[in-house]
Amino acid sequence: MTPSFYLKNPKAEQSLIYMGIKLHGKQLFKYYTEYKIYPELFDKSTKRPTVDKALINSYKEFDSSLKPKLKEINKYLNIFEQNTEQALRELLSENGIVTKEELKAKLDSIYKPKVNSNGKSNLFINYVDEFIKGICSGEITHNSKKYEKGTIKTYYTFRNVIAEYNNKLTFDLINMDFYNHFVNYLNGRNYSLNSVGKNIKFIKVIMRNAYEKGLHDNLEFTYKDFKAVTEKVDDVYLTKDELQLLYDLDLSDKPNYELARDVFLVGCYTALRFGDYSKIKRDYINSKGFLEMHTEKTNTKVVIPLNSIAKCILNKYDYTFPKTYEQKVNKYIKEVCKIAGIVTPVWITKTIGGKVEKYSKPKNELIKTHSARRTGATLMYLAGIRTIEIMKITGHSREQNFMRYIKISNEEVADRLSENPFFQ
Repeated sequence: MTPSFYLKNPKAEQSLIYMGIKLHGKQLFKYYTEYKIYPELFDKSTKRPTVDKALINSYKEFDSSLKPKLKEINKYLNIFEQNTEQALRELLSENGIVTKEELKAKLDSIYKPKVNSNGKSNLFINYVDEFIKGICSGEITHNSKKYEKGTIKTYYTFRNVIAEYNNKLTFDLINMDFYNHFVNYLNGRNYSLNSVGKNIKFIKVIMRNAYEKGLHDNLEFTYKDFKAVTEKVDDVYLTKDELQLLYDLDLSDKPNYELARDVFLVGCYTALRFGDYSKIKRDYINSKGFLEMHTEKTNTKVVIPLNSIAKCILNKYDYTFPKTYEQKVNKYIKEVCKIAGIVTPVWITKTIGGKVEKYSKPKNELIKTHSARRTGATLMYLAGIRTIEIMKITGHSREQNFMRYIKISNEEVADRLSENPFFQ
């Protein structure tokens, strides 16, 4: 039972496309799509719109939007085929046989969806849009806190991914069969394992939110195997000597580089997030000369002593940094590290497209604004500061989450342990 596509009227100027499938080798089942095509542009061998450029160009004279239309039709037919195959598998699994009536009902639930009791569509993509509106307005929160702008941006990216994958998904179709197919789809586009996991996480969050609102009763997203996979990332940090190299650079002829370097170094010596260390003001310095502020992400109060280099940098800007943009700082700090000679090759192990890959990159290319926070936390840890005390600075409430920021090698652990009386 393999679905295929045909033209309803091959002799018409434009013809509707329908799906045909033989059930059990004899029953012909037809299901019409919503798309029309010029018959000459439908390739009978592939059962898809033609890719013949000369033929397409000959029609573009009287249909300027033809190329994107054909691309949309091709994408739609691929999704239609995928949904039909999934429906067939489900019906065979449930009943051991597929009837025309059951298959039609399954496809109607996808392509002619009924509204829920509250009058809302059961299409997943529609609720993704509602969810994004809710987190933008603050109506939907996470742990009673509003979603950050950066997080909202990632949900918009997810929305594009799911729309490209299948914009006809219904709540009922999000099951283990979908999970496996979606993961394979992302792997086929060379997504990293953590990116795959992040997309699955978003599905679980949105499905749970919709479930709690009574929009569906499908709980397969809670199954143990429906998991948001992750792997440890080979993030890097800068050593004390490397920070000194950055600080000693004369960048007076490159003001953009100089500002990026200075902002980044203060991040390294405070272990704050970019949204906090880039917006330090004189008002945040208390009577003892400590940095005292509430963090943007968690609204946690932190009080941080400033070392001599951090004080010197902040004094240079009268304790108020000019407005900076994370994208620009990310770009400039890589160049600054290169100028400072921080280019040692770093080996990275990463799962991309479902395959484990190992490659190296110059260290400067791996440095970004968040590296400052990791650097600060790691250097404080290596300096012997107690974990609980560093967490008061970073704002972490759980040691497990904090330890993800500590990036030290076995050799560095051994060096630190060697100073303990036990190993004397």
